[in-house]
Amino acid sequence: EGPQVRLWRREAANSVAYSHFLTGRIAYKEYSRSGHARARVSNEAALGLSPNFYSAAVSLARVHIEEALFGWSTEGKNGFEEARRLIDGGFAINPDHALAHMQLAQILMIEGDFSAARLEGELAVALDPNSADAHHALAHVLVCLEMPEEALRSARRAIELNPGRPGFYHVVMAEAFIALKQYPEALAVTDKIIAERPAWVMTRIWKALALEGLGKEEEAKSEIFNLLQTRSGFTAQRWQKFIFFPDRPDVPDLIKRLVSIGLPP
Repeated sequence: EGPQVRLWRREAANSVAYSHFLTGRIAYKEYSRSGHARARVSNEAALGLSPNFYSAAVSLARVHIEEALFGWSTEGKNGFEEARRLIDGGFAINPDHALAHMQLAQILMIEGDFSAARLEGELAVALDPNSADAHHALAHVLVCLEMPEEALRSARRAIELNPGRPGFYHVVMAEAFIALKQYPEALAVTDKIIAERPAWVMTRIWKALALEGLGKEEEAKSEIFNLLQTRSGFTAQRWQKFIFFPDRPDVPDLIKRLVSIGLPP
């Protein structure tokens, strides 16, 4: 077993807590409302048995962040506050926990402090250069800081380190390719994600932008039309809310392009 698994087992100090944690990881990787809900329950169970199981606390913090971000819970901003509490409490146990610094980077992005988020992402990578999630988090920060080439390098490293490569690793790549106006590459990446997760709304948005960028306007309009058949309430404003840096300079142009191919404002 690798160093990551040994760390988890050592932190868990309890085989049942460790089992709950693994169940939570599997549920989280579904990247859905129901998957996150089950991941939350599993990580809470792990912490109930082993309160110092910091990796479970970090995983629970991630669930709280994303449920609040995507509107998958009734907690609202309380979800972000609970995530911060979990992470800050754990730093007293292990101030050099790479994934904790990774999750802190995500919170700082949501709070709009991207310079601090970049420092936390770089620290996470320095603490654990073999953590795919840390490289992915840094890639996300770099995209938001309008550093798409650097973001691509980090995203590719994440994929190298994680052969299973979760779909959201590729989403960051698609976003970086769009920023670089490398539309064929963006289209290839989004098609790869959609083949595995056809209902993933944000990926379909990036695919539509790639098609529009390639001059395939009718195909782009068709992509948006099909999306709205299952997500009738989805709008450009809602898309902007879901990206981590809703006020970055390129967003108004992206919204204008989305509206031009049929996404309601």
